[in-house]
Amino acid sequence: MPISSEPQYVLIAEDNLINQTCLNRQLMKYGFYTALASNGRQAIETVKELARNSQGLPQRFSVILMDCEMPIMDGFSAVREIRRMEATGELPSRSRIFALTGNTRAAQIQSARDAGMDEIFIKPYRLEDLVTKIREM
Repeated sequence: MPISSEPQYVLIAEDNLINQTCLNRQLMKYGFYTALASNGRQAIETVKELARNSQGLPQRFSVILMDCEMPIMDGFSAVREIRRMEATGELPSRSRIFALTGNTRAAQIQSARDAGMDEIFIKPYRLEDLVTKIREM
């Protein structure tokens, strides 16, 4: 796949503050613009907020990194809602969504795919692999 030369906007939806902070710092060092959410509900609100912005930013995230197991709303439910909003036109276009999970059970991986996640990264994953996938168009 071709590599994008456009600025990449990445939403990190992760409830573990240490994981969220580390990933945020790592991605910023690679030149990505990031936003943070601590649960699925916040992720949805952040996606909607970017879609209706008028500040010259893109109207969607290039990639959403979604932890699967979070409080308030899990990643699966959040992705299903984001995909519903994309399908109905509530969001202007489709974002790529990557699952971040420490669970290697086949059922968990299938649930991520069924929810609409495009890629699945099992923790601990190689940062270089994640960055390469984010940069792909």
